[in-house]
Amino acid sequence: MSTMENFIISLEIMGKGMGGIFVAIILIMIIVWALGKFSASSAKKKNEEENRMP
Repeated sequence: MSTMENFIISLEIMGKGMGGIFVAIILIMIIVWALGKFSASSAKKKNEEENRMP
C-alpha cells in the first residue's frame, strides 16, 4: 500500500469515529432534555397537589 492509500483509510476511520462521537453527544442531549421535561412536569404536579391540600 502506498502512503496516500493509508492516509485515505485513516481519514475514513477518523470520520467514522468523529461521527460516532457526534451521534453520542446528540443522544445524551436528547436524554437530558427529556429528563428535564419529565422532572419539571412531575415537580409541577407535585406542587399543585400540595397546594390543594388544606
